[in-house]
This record gives sequence, C-alpha cells and structure tokens, in this order.
Amino acid sequence: MKPLPTTQAALQRVLLIMADDPHRSYRQACADAGVSYRTAYRHLGKLGRPGSGRHRDRVITDEQMIAALRRADAELGRKATSTDFHRGREVGHAVFFRRYGSWDAAREAAGLEPIRWRARGKRKARA
Repeated sequence: MKPLPTTQAALQRVLLIMADDPHRSYRQACADAGVSYRTAYRHLGKLGRPGSGRHRDRVITDEQMIAALRRADAELGRKATSTDFHRGREVGHAVFFRRYGSWDAAREAAGLEPIRWRARGKRKARA
C-alpha cells in the first residue's frame, strides 16, 4: 500500500520532526505534521526511543529497505524471500510487510521481479 502524495509529504515531515527533536513523542510529531498516528505507524512502523527495543530509535528509509533487498538478491544469487529476512539482516521481514503490504509489492518497489508464489504440490481430487 503506497501512501497518497499528500500523506507521503506528511510522513516525511514526521521523520524530519523526529530527527530535529529526539525528545518529542511520536504521537506529538504526527499531530504536528498533520497525519494520524495510525497512518504513520502503518507506513513507517514503530519509531522507538533510545534504549527501547532492539533497534534503538532507528528510522529505516525506503532507500535503505530497497538497498537491503537488492543486496540480499545479489548475495544469495536468487530471489530473496521474506524467510531470508527473519534473522541476520539489517531490516526485518515484518518492516517490509508493514510498509509495502506484501513481499511482492516490496520487490516491485525495489525494481525486482516479484516471486509469484505458487502451490507446492498438486491437490488430489476427493473421491
């Protein structure tokens, strides 16, 4: 799910406000930027505070996510799946799903070919 251009501008303002004033709350930055907390959370994910959580107030940009996806494809020599991002990568798989809605949407945003999931076996007709 890609945000509307006006929402995207508001989300950028949230990131700028958070960068300028690290002591301002996420909800207050959203209110100042004119975007709802729920919308910001859906598109940006959780912006933690220092010492709260694993990533310590790390904001991941779209460019960083796309670079991580392309780098994983190059390192693995195949199409990277969400499973490849469960552990050991700088960006977790859940961030891709939260920001783009699906793994294929994230791959398309990165300019990569989608995976196009298919069933693993043939179903047998019931008698």
